[in-house]
Amino acid sequence: MMKVEFDKSFEKSLKKLVKKDRSMQSEVKDIVRGIISRIQKSNSIHDLPSSGVDILELKISVKNAKFRIKKGRYRIGAKVEGDTVIFLWITKRDEGTYR
Repeated sequence: MMKVEFDKSFEKSLKKLVKKDRSMQSEVKDIVRGIISRIQKSNSIHDLPSSGVDILELKISVKNAKFRIKKGRYRIGAKVEGDTVIFLWITKRDEGTYR
């Protein structure tokens, strides 16, 4: 069973994302909660694709993230330390997502 932690930069990017469009607030919260639930039930981050979440191990670190978790229009940058997944950032998919 894996644990989930949030970096300060994740909280900041989440607030910024929701601030842009308040109507997305419940959608974003539902997606994040769903991903957290799946991670907590997993033995490894590599088990997530079988639960409906796309995950890609990045060859080059993007904003300190080693993994990119995709769910719908949203992307979450994460890294794994031991049995803990640390969320680093969240963004809505658009032209500026990976800059």
